[in-house]
Amino acid sequence: MNATNAAAPAASPAGWQLSLPRYPAGCLDPTLYTCGHGLWEEGEESVMQLIDGTTGAEFDAYLAQLDAAGYVRTFENRIDRNR
Repeated sequence: MNATNAAAPAASPAGWQLSLPRYPAGCLDPTLYTCGHGLWEEGEESVMQLIDGTTGAEFDAYLAQLDAAGYVRTFENRIDRNR
């Protein structure tokens, strides 16, 4: 999910490096991966952090939290059962 929002991110525990509110479930990989320009041809590079050991229901609840905070879903990637 790519999202845009002018609001400051929620306070995050050690390891969370994204500007989005912290993902509240699963096991966080503290590495910040650089993914090139991703969806954009110019400007800032895309980054991601990985979460393991979470459920679809936990992910859906997080998406609802982002929607409620005013973030806009612009892209979603699904590979097999992963999203």
